[in-house]
Amino acid sequence: MSTRFLFLCCLWLNQIAAQTNTLPRLELKALYGSNNLQLDTFYKFHENDSIKFEMFRFYISGITLKQNSVTVGSDSNHAHLLDLSNPHSMQFALPASKNNSHTTKAHNQLEFYLGIDSLTNVSGALEGDLDPTKGMYWTWQSGYINLKLEGVSNLCNTRQHEFQFHLGGYLAPYSALQRIVIDIPNNDTVEINLDIKACIEEINLVKENLVMTPGEAAVRIAAIIAKNFKCQP
Repeated sequence: MSTRFLFLCCLWLNQIAAQTNTLPRLELKALYGSNNLQLDTFYKFHENDSIKFEMFRFYISGITLKQNSVTVGSDSNHAHLLDLSNPHSMQFALPASKNNSHTTKAHNQLEFYLGIDSLTNVSGALEGDLDPTKGMYWTWQSGYINLKLEGVSNLCNTRQHEFQFHLGGYLAPYSALQRIVIDIPNNDTVEINLDIKACIEEINLVKENLVMTPGEAAVRIAAIIAKNFKCQP
């Protein structure tokens, strides 16, 4: 058997292995009700008010694919920074972990975290989407900002009616990290929607419009946002 033939066989087997370990493509969409959310656009909010969103950025991490609660695939990228101002960041293919020995053709659940876990928070300066220059890092004491949501509403008694939610914190009892498990179809592309209107309607903007540090409010609002992630059938 020639060396060239062996080389071609190995190359073919590697390609097959890469295909069976390829996870679905994720597409995350921010919505305002039934419409795609657009930054710097006014939307009707309640009867006599409007609302505008100027920034929406958040981390998702620890993505795993499951079949009946059994892990069948995991993402090799620890964390992804999604930014509504950058549409390319809102969709990506999930590269399979080198430690994943399972195929991922059958799956019915997606698990991930909204935010960054405590171990990563104490690991010092990191690269890629976790680079502090991305603007999603407080200090070594407070760690990463899991989510930023900023905008304007007349309900806010603040300078220029602004609201700012910078949610994070990794130390007990105010860890803002949120675990999310969603039933998904067995498709090559999975669309996950987040209705920001539903989230903001649960927040009293008159009384609560500035959350910039870890604490009870950050945890509560993070939980509101986490429960509004839904899979598009």
